[in-house]
Amino acid sequence: MGRWLLGRIDRLLGSICALVLGLGAAQAQGFALAYLQRIGGHLDEATRLLGQIRAGVAPYDQVAPVARAALEAAAAARAQALATARDAIAAADPFLRPLEALRHADPEIARATWTDYVVSLPVEPASLAYGLTGMVLAWLVYDGLMALLRWPFRRRMRYG
Repeated sequence: MGRWLLGRIDRLLGSICALVLGLGAAQAQGFALAYLQRIGGHLDEATRLLGQIRAGVAPYDQVAPVARAALEAAAAARAQALATARDAIAAADPFLRPLEALRHADPEIARATWTDYVVSLPVEPASLAYGLTGMVLAWLVYDGLMALLRWPFRRRMRYG
């Protein structure tokens, strides 16, 4: 009875670990899409700012030409960097989009996205694949850890 109960508890703990990691991994798609939306908003704002600097609207009409050129160059570089990141993430295969979002992550935008991110239960194929992968990894890690914990107590076979 005791061995049977321990086996059931072991399976339950393994399944709980798999469920938690699976659901967490499934969030990668949702987070990547939320990050893509947020980076698009930052790009719109950077483009608007660049347009204002180039047009010389207030307060940029009061800035010295050398300083205004430096502001314009910085704004153009920011807009270009955001556009490059947005285009790369948007064009990525859905299964690779979370990795592409990590590769092009702007720490400030990623932090703000994380702060506002709402956990969801995504059902598109890429999210389901990430969830299933997370579950399999969790089971493998759990089984590996349990094997390491049981190793000192295993029965040794005697040959001879």
